[in-house]
Amino acid sequence: MAGSRGIPHFVPEGADSMDIFPPEKRSEIMSRIRSSGTRSERRLGEILRGLFLGEEILERPGELPGRPDYFLPGPGLAVFMDGCFWHGCPRCRRRPPEQNREYWEEKVRRNRRRDRRADRALRAAGLAAVRVWEHELKGGAEAARRKLLRAARRAERRVLWPGTLRSMLCANTKQAKS
Repeated sequence: MAGSRGIPHFVPEGADSMDIFPPEKRSEIMSRIRSSGTRSERRLGEILRGLFLGEEILERPGELPGRPDYFLPGPGLAVFMDGCFWHGCPRCRRRPPEQNREYWEEKVRRNRRRDRRADRALRAAGLAAVRVWEHELKGGAEAARRKLLRAARRAERRVLWPGTLRSMLCANTKQAKS
């Protein structure tokens, strides 16, 4: 059956909405969606390297709860890049697709529960977690920078030898002003 623009729509049996692609093509398209190494994650990495000069920054350390996108061992800070749709950003409130709406709503709920469990496990291990929303990287990313600096300062209080991160942050702030 042709859609309003002459594009054929494929209606899976039992489905109440249509897709312009057959299931095989939709599967191929969905398989290309990246779960790591996204443009947002790369941008976050650039911001972290700019803010925390000289600080060791590990990418995707698999041994930590929740598999953070970045980890700063010095202050013990796990950094997550959360997509606004996939993690249910309260500010963006992106609506799930009409097709299979219940599945997508439950998917976001599962992601949020998993995020909370990971944050609790990190805190139990004496580490701090910060979650940067995708929309916070827009424009100059000042919201993300402020959030990361606040989280690093809070995390530093948990570290046995405070002061190293604070002095590094002060040096970065002075460099940025000059």
